[in-house]
Amino acid sequence: MDMNGYGFINHRGTETRSRKKDRTNRIKSSVSREVILKIGLIPSFCSWPTPDAERLDNGWHRWFTEGQQLRMIDFLFSLPLWLLGIILNLWLISFGLVGLVVARRRVLPELHLRYDDAYFGAAVVQSAMLLYGLVAALTAVGVWQRHSQAAETVSGEATAIASLWRDLGSYPQLQRDQMRDILRGYTEQVINEAWPQLRRGQIPREGVEWMDRLQAQLFTFEPVTEGQKILHAETVHAFNHLVQQRRQRLDAAQTRLPTVLWWVLLPGAMGCMSLCLFFHLESIRFHIILLVGLAMFLAMVLFVIFALDRPLTGDMGIGSDSYQLIYDHHMKK
Repeated sequence: MDMNGYGFINHRGTETRSRKKDRTNRIKSSVSREVILKIGLIPSFCSWPTPDAERLDNGWHRWFTEGQQLRMIDFLFSLPLWLLGIILNLWLISFGLVGLVVARRRVLPELHLRYDDAYFGAAVVQSAMLLYGLVAALTAVGVWQRHSQAAETVSGEATAIASLWRDLGSYPQLQRDQMRDILRGYTEQVINEAWPQLRRGQIPREGVEWMDRLQAQLFTFEPVTEGQKILHAETVHAFNHLVQQRRQRLDAAQTRLPTVLWWVLLPGAMGCMSLCLFFHLESIRFHIILLVGLAMFLAMVLFVIFALDRPLTGDMGIGSDSYQLIYDHHMKK
């Protein structure tokens, strides 16, 4: 301990030496970090949580999770189904044929593979195919179930419109005509404006105004008799059910596969094709036939996932037939 002339501990001197030591350590750490980064021993984002590294990590996180790198996926969804099928087949078939040429000319001669090596290679290929098949099959089943749920939601909203239309028929003529006109206008808006926007992948917002107008008319009505009170309560319940079905339809329009799953499906298909290139067959024609068949099968699975992933978008999107049927049977003048 540092004692002064009076026998007390010199806290100031101890604190000063501690600060100098900390400053020296920080300078050494900073110099060491700069030297290590300059000679390239480790990347700058692998250590020392500096603000630049944090911004870089956040950028990578957004790049993987927000799907900014998958704009091509949105472009593929906008294509007609027949063109999408052709593109998927051409992509995988051309990848397999080009890879076969490169593997036979450059890769296989350098590896000096023997006949016994094919046993282990076959086991690896079977394992990879099995894992990819499980992921693709579960994904296809998942998008089909989501597509079916969206169809039930659309049908449920159309049914809710028909039920509300019938409940409004028991109101006095003035309120009945006003509220039915609003409900008719909402149905026309869904058929003629909202559905084309959904087909293009856009979320319509005009329906909120129609719902607000109908709610204002419905809630300003004051029932007098007991029968009117019961009818009004049932009508309000039907209106709330319609609002709920509409909200579920808009939520279904925004559902899609997460970005990380596309990173498994698309590169995984190319990985399965690549593993099949390490087998040396005497007949190159037979090898080409097998690769083309595998490419077409993988393209077919991806085509099903693309077609059903977004239930209200594209050529396979659910139509507005349910709304049109209700409009023709009940509302058309």
